[in-house]
Amino acid sequence: MIDLESELGGDTEEIVLALMLPPAEYDAFVLHEAVEGLGLAEATLIGILATRSGQVCTHLSVMGHLERT
Repeated sequence: MIDLESELGGDTEEIVLALMLPPAEYDAFVLHEAVEGLGLAEATLIGILATRSGQVCTHLSVMGHLERT
């Protein structure tokens, strides 16, 4: 996967990652990207968190916590 990331960029990288990762892991990746760096991608956060079940949001929270440790 890291080899692909180094070879791809922009929208192509985003599409390939979306197709290769499990849905919950991709959501965690997108949420991380939305809060990383300057600014905050509020529309992305709302779009993911408002359309997922409580169980999926809990899973995303656990994945985010594990990523930080």
